[in-house]
Amino acid sequence: MTPRERFRRVRGSKFCAYRSTRAPKPLARAACRDLTIARVRCEHTFVSSRPSHIPYARFIAALHAGDLGFILRHSDGLTFGLPDAVRVCQLISERDPERLDAASLRWIRRYASEAAEQRWDDYRLIVDAFGEIRSEPEPAALRLLSLCTARRLDR
Repeated sequence: MTPRERFRRVRGSKFCAYRSTRAPKPLARAACRDLTIARVRCEHTFVSSRPSHIPYARFIAALHAGDLGFILRHSDGLTFGLPDAVRVCQLISERDPERLDAASLRWIRRYASEAAEQRWDDYRLIVDAFGEIRSEPEPAALRLLSLCTARRLDR
């Protein structure tokens, strides 16, 4: 029996539902499942209408506007360097101080993994700066930014 003839008759039905536009009958569906030739399935790619990332320009605009809510909502889709993270920590210290401890720990972890030529004194400066960022955010942020520049993290 040729493959074409195998698809001709299926348990009393006239034709098999293979590549048919109609839904196959239950008996025909069971018979087609046992055949060696597999059914062809369509694969659809579904694309979200919202982008998974936020452009850097929108992040900078939100940072300059002080829109901490936007930055926190889209933090998964944002990619930015340590100097920008210093500015985010400064904004957090001004707008939402209870989140500052977690943000400063994330910043220290990133510094430890990304900085070249780290020194022990760097971590003293970082801890002192994050300790003072609640009371004097601008000078503390400037010290952290100068550390980023010294360790070539300003890119």
